[in-house]
Amino acid sequence: MSESPIFRSARAPQPLAADAVHLWLLPLAGTGGPAAAQAATARANAFLCDTLGRYVGRELEPGDFLRGDHGKPALREPGRTGFERLEFNLTHCADAAILAIADGVAVGVDVEPVGGRERPYVALARRYFCPDEADYVAAQPSDTVQKAFVDLWTAKEAVLKATGRGIAFGLDRLRFAISADGVGALAAIDAPAAPADAWQVRALRPLPALVGAVAWRGAARRIEAFRVE
Repeated sequence: MSESPIFRSARAPQPLAADAVHLWLLPLAGTGGPAAAQAATARANAFLCDTLGRYVGRELEPGDFLRGDHGKPALREPGRTGFERLEFNLTHCADAAILAIADGVAVGVDVEPVGGRERPYVALARRYFCPDEADYVAAQPSDTVQKAFVDLWTAKEAVLKATGRGIAFGLDRLRFAISADGVGALAAIDAPAAPADAWQVRALRPLPALVGAVAWRGAARRIEAFRVE
């Protein structure tokens, strides 16, 4: 995957061209614990309503959203004209929220922390990933195995969120090319999301301790990445 775009300070909305994907980053003060997780979720949802509302030209509340057959959120009413079909996707963890916005193409985004507590990454890769992907994770030295796993996990999540199906579709039903440089392009994906070469996936490094990815199906687009002032 290509290198992460640089997130620059800005205020929403920014002009959204038909050949662009906008990413908005909201840093959160992750402190851990259930109360902090609930607070992060509340802030992320408020961030979604505020930022997306600026694009559609009206104030948004939770009731302005609906969920598709597989749970992906969408706007009940499009709001301001001028967009072909405004699509969005939100992801958050304790440390940050990222909102992806695009016109005319479904988009998915995912972000995960790195550098925290250790987990059995090789065992998890063997359970959820394709065999060659799991072999790639298993071959990593101890200081890079976490990032290798999270690179793959977030890339897969971003694609699956863009399909609207999420991980219920199956993390092992899509496979990324692996090379000496790490995780490459999407190499295979099952129907109805096929073919793999129709997909664009870009790596994200919004903050030093965060790894993520954004994905959409269709032609290449430029990514414009912003950090909330």
